[in-house]
Amino acid sequence: MGMDMHSFQIRKHIRIPCMPWGNSFFHRKLNDKIVDIGNRMLILLNGSKTIYAYNFSSGEIDVLTCLPNGKTFRNNSILYQNRTLYLLPYQSNYLLKYDIDNDDWEEIQITDHNICFEKCFEIDNDIILAVDSNSNRVYQYNICKNIIEISLVGDKNNHYWGITKAQGYYVMPHSDKCAVTLWKKEAGETYEIADFPDSFRSVKGYAYLNMYKTENDVLLIPYYANIILKIDVRSKSISNIFPQNCFWLNDCPNRIDDEKMAYYSSTMYNKRLYLYSVTRQNWHVLDTITMDMGPFNQCKMEEEDNECIGMLFDDNSKQFFLGYESSFTCCNLKNLILSIRKSIESCRKTESYYGADIWNYLKDKI
Repeated sequence: MGMDMHSFQIRKHIRIPCMPWGNSFFHRKLNDKIVDIGNRMLILLNGSKTIYAYNFSSGEIDVLTCLPNGKTFRNNSILYQNRTLYLLPYQSNYLLKYDIDNDDWEEIQITDHNICFEKCFEIDNDIILAVDSNSNRVYQYNICKNIIEISLVGDKNNHYWGITKAQGYYVMPHSDKCAVTLWKKEAGETYEIADFPDSFRSVKGYAYLNMYKTENDVLLIPYYANIILKIDVRSKSISNIFPQNCFWLNDCPNRIDDEKMAYYSSTMYNKRLYLYSVTRQNWHVLDTITMDMGPFNQCKMEEEDNECIGMLFDDNSKQFFLGYESSFTCCNLKNLILSIRKSIESCRKTESYYGADIWNYLKDKI
């Protein structure tokens, strides 16, 4: 969907050709990716072996490339710079490097064991700093020299959710408790912030959707939590930046559970942070210069928008289409049949026979 960022009206629909079905559609887990490379937009779908490219000028979308050696895209962390796409390790010990202009893949082994780089990472003088949320390890990968260094930061039981840099410190929120570690690498200095607001509630391991640097601070955007947190690195403190906007005051004032989430997707554009609120089903716009929040805009849906979404989602799931995550609960037989009818020409071209797949699946269940 292409949405006007001022009116919040959907202006265009971009249909991905032969979008992979089956296991590739199930349980996307927030690591589908869209990468703007200037003249085109790359679309990477979790579970797919294909990278698509949308041309802004022509409005056409094509297959750009396939991952090498039959590999499947699972990566949380992606870096794009100097016309090169880096897929950082996720449950693997290698990095995939794609030269867009020369259409060339390179697989680079960087460790002797599998690691998972979390999606919030930092680039510092050709060094990629990333964390593994199951440990207190900070990985520092040198792109030019192709070497990796590992630092153990803070307590051995710390589990870091992501890493960014502000005011000379690396800022690392914890994934399993209310804490943020500040790390000054050169001095070997660490400091732990634990004075979270008393009203903060979250689901362990799923508190944060993303984090963003502003002029002087770091904003932690809630996923299964109830507050946008501001980390003030200079004063080494953390606060509720919008005390009147706790998202659960009416719904669940005393606790957060895994049935509710605050924000489903976020993006920074022109120093404005766009956040999609699931409970309110509208867009929150945060000016990172003035720290003003608003307006809260409904996305304007037309009949043709509903029809397009209906190809993939059932009526109860349409409200979630604006995020990056989807699961098998969004599929039903009616929408599958509609999708087949809409893409019958693609089926013929690719020799994909959905009916045979459905029959082979069902006959084993009978």
